[in-house]
Amino acid sequence: MKNVALIAFVVGAMLGLTPAAHAKGGVKLLAVCGASGCKAAHGAPALTGFSDVSTPFTAPSDYYVVRTNENLRTSADKGYWLPKGGWFAPAEWLGDCTDNPCWYRLAAADSALLHRQTRGLEPFSPELASATVGGRSATDPSAYLALLGKLHWALLPPEKLHLVRIVLRPSRPNPWIEGPSVLAYDPRHRILLRLDDHYRVPSALARNLFEHGSFSDGDGRAALYAGIGVSGAAALAVFALWRRRRT
Repeated sequence: MKNVALIAFVVGAMLGLTPAAHAKGGVKLLAVCGASGCKAAHGAPALTGFSDVSTPFTAPSDYYVVRTNENLRTSADKGYWLPKGGWFAPAEWLGDCTDNPCWYRLAAADSALLHRQTRGLEPFSPELASATVGGRSATDPSAYLALLGKLHWALLPPEKLHLVRIVLRPSRPNPWIEGPSVLAYDPRHRILLRLDDHYRVPSALARNLFEHGSFSDGDGRAALYAGIGVSGAAALAVFALWRRRRT
């Protein structure tokens, strides 16, 4: 993993948060948008930069869209800010968070500024329009957002995985899932295969989603094992392609 301080400097440079940019007036906050609309930042106050605290993963939660602009740019930059955790990520960095931590804590002054700017503005809430597990539709799709947050990396077992195909579709693009996403899950080892790597699903979460979860055409356990076989092999092939792309 890259040195955090170096990454912070590079990200800051991307957003114009450099000494030269400060001399020209810094990065201007143009607007903050939420579910209830957008609020322009009167007077275009300047953002100062990131702290040195970063993470590759954040739990899906309420968020705002932040629009900024450096003095010499003609188009606005887009970022996401999580008011509860205080994390900020440039939108263009979210496609590759595993090896490059893309969520950063803002400087204290910037965090206070965004809290003021979003006062009275309802945030966006990440939601899933549908979640299918082994071909069965979950009655509470958004519960499966938990599979997109921070999970502990897991070593793959030596024996063959028996995978269930999971398809998640967001109600609208958000920082954690922009469009339909395919995952694969091995119930015996609680191994989840995602685009970024393979992880262990906590036992309580696995019971809630796969064993006690409610599905439209059957119980959770039936839905869990319905996809083993052809769809499991297909998911593994997809995962192999993902890994080759990353390499």
